[in-house]
Amino acid sequence: MRRADVSAKCNRLLFLTIICLGSSIGFSAGRAVYAANKEGQSRATLLSKSLAPVVRGESESAAKSCDALVLKAKAELKHGNAGKATEYFRAAAKLPPARDFELNHNLVCALAERNDIALAESFVERVRRSKPDAPDASVLAAVVQYELDQYEQAKSSLKKVLAAKKIDDQFVLICAAQSFMQLGCHTEAYAALDRAEREWPKTTHTQYWRALVLLDDRRFKDAQTLLRSMLKSKHRNFSLVLLVEADKKLGDFSGLIEDCKGFNPNNSSPHLTIKILTMRGDAYKELHHYGEAIRDYDQVVSRGEANKVLLSRAECCEKLGRTKEAADDRKRAAKYVDDYKPFAPVKRL
Repeated sequence: MRRADVSAKCNRLLFLTIICLGSSIGFSAGRAVYAANKEGQSRATLLSKSLAPVVRGESESAAKSCDALVLKAKAELKHGNAGKATEYFRAAAKLPPARDFELNHNLVCALAERNDIALAESFVERVRRSKPDAPDASVLAAVVQYELDQYEQAKSSLKKVLAAKKIDDQFVLICAAQSFMQLGCHTEAYAALDRAEREWPKTTHTQYWRALVLLDDRRFKDAQTLLRSMLKSKHRNFSLVLLVEADKKLGDFSGLIEDCKGFNPNNSSPHLTIKILTMRGDAYKELHHYGEAIRDYDQVVSRGEANKVLLSRAECCEKLGRTKEAADDRKRAAKYVDDYKPFAPVKRL
């Protein structure tokens, strides 16, 4: 595999990890992002309108068992129990596919990421047999092919989705768009989202993923315009974290601060809060508003996130003549940031 291809793949995966905030988002569709983080949301609402059983003769209990195992696995991941999550994922892969496409997608992604390729491929074939006229398996196959660095095969699988006459679930198209984006096929990603919006209008999911594709496509101004129109949606904080990314890329630091007006750090998930506060602090620092920047950095540090935020806070303190605090932050940062740790002196030969 060419070094450039490896770099491109790593960059896109890093982009998704940063933008989607790590947790269980990775390859998962927008619905999981929203449902998993909305405070007080019941587990039942993770499942959308149930599809008909996907295996002929499949019992209701079998479908529920697969659903439950995937959800249990996601809960274990949320608590950092990767080993237990893997057990649940592997057990779910041996059952008939879930009723919900997104759960099947999460399962195949999880198996592929854990190098359970044979099990992932066998599950994809089970989905293909159960729904021979649906494009579901094509999206799932592309996930596995991408993980195997079979990029051309993955593109071919995804193009079958665009050509499908009928699609039962909008998240088939959203997940196809996501995979197209990872492959650098932005035109096709937009096409998948366009179709999703035509067939399932008035949903925020497609807008959210369109914003992600625009950011990956470096169309920051278009992303900024779209995301600002989404700030009044019920998923405001998810839109905001992407918006501040667009603002930063455009160097629109005043706009970033304005966009954050009304943001309540106590009314958001920890990952989102830390991301937004850090970037707003950086914007204040760029505008030489050091006191405001320090207040945001203080909140980040108080939430247990130190690392390079300490160095940024030290820089602001120094600008305000608070040299003792700056020195303390730099000393503390050395425990977290490898690049900041001093090297041992080199002996002369």
